[in-house]
Amino acid sequence: MPDKSAADQVKDAAWVYTQRVIVVLLFFGAGIFLGYQRWGSGDEGQPALLALKEANVKEINRLKNEREDCQKVLQVTQTRKEAVDKELAQLKAKAAGQ
Repeated sequence: MPDKSAADQVKDAAWVYTQRVIVVLLFFGAGIFLGYQRWGSGDEGQPALLALKEANVKEINRLKNEREDCQKVLQVTQTRKEAVDKELAQLKAKAAGQ
């Protein structure tokens, strides 16, 4: 093959780099498309994660309410225990005084 002219060499180089850019863009675009498809659907996708989030929020609220109820029961129980302890102390003092 005879030597190519400078214009032909520039055209060939431009064509080679254009091909490489197109291939890279195709792979990049396919990766973004497939990643979005995987994220947007399936058992591990966005809809499933939203449902899981809602279930977790409900469970957290239930546990918070249960904890508050337990704290209220504990407060009432401690108040009753203090009253019983006072009454016991009074009865002991009365029994010791007799």
